[in-house]
Amino acid sequence: MALTEGGIYATIFYPRVKEYAQEGIASHSQILGHAIAHEIGHFLLGPVPHARFGIMRSEWTAEDLRSITMGAFLFNPRQSALIRRAAMRRLSSIISSVKRKTHLGRSKDELFPAVHRIDWAHPEFIVRRGGTAGETSFAAGSPR
Repeated sequence: MALTEGGIYATIFYPRVKEYAQEGIASHSQILGHAIAHEIGHFLLGPVPHARFGIMRSEWTAEDLRSITMGAFLFNPRQSALIRRAAMRRLSSIISSVKRKTHLGRSKDELFPAVHRIDWAHPEFIVRRGGTAGETSFAAGSPR
């Protein structure tokens, strides 16, 4: 991940993904998805060093690749808590801003008409109503 005048960007080195996939433990798509999550982790966690275990390790082992195939190569509990707290702060800030700009007596449905349901325990996962009948999409982020 790098910070430039134009913003923050992350790079996934596909030759490394291909190298890991050639070990025959996890697929290209599984490894690529976890590499993307790793880079997004840098963005969400801020300037923290790599971890000794889990998805934020700098080098992945064969055991890590096996964890990827089982859906067990994750952020550690501390990292997960930091990400959830940051999401809650962002969501609270947005809700406060909306409340200042709207009548306080209005319902959540009136304040967030496009949002079908917010899982308030995990607000980073939001189910939105789609544009056509029956269409549902899942979004990570905060309601906009």
